[in-house]
Amino acid sequence: MNRKILLFCALTTPVFLFAVIAESLNYQELDKAVRDQSRLQSQLVEKNQILEAGINVLASPNRIDPLARSTP
Repeated sequence: MNRKILLFCALTTPVFLFAVIAESLNYQELDKAVRDQSRLQSQLVEKNQILEAGINVLASPNRIDPLARSTP
């Protein structure tokens, strides 16, 4: 009986070790992907703020009023 338990432990230990290593590698890949997406999101938010500021400048009444008055 003890021999079967010892054999079972000897055979399953490498399997569990492999599973832990595989899961660790998977976690690292996912963590890198999340960091990349977070970086991209920050860049897009910054670009969006710049574009919104440009829209606000172009849509301001101070800019539109002279253009509207000069158009025949």
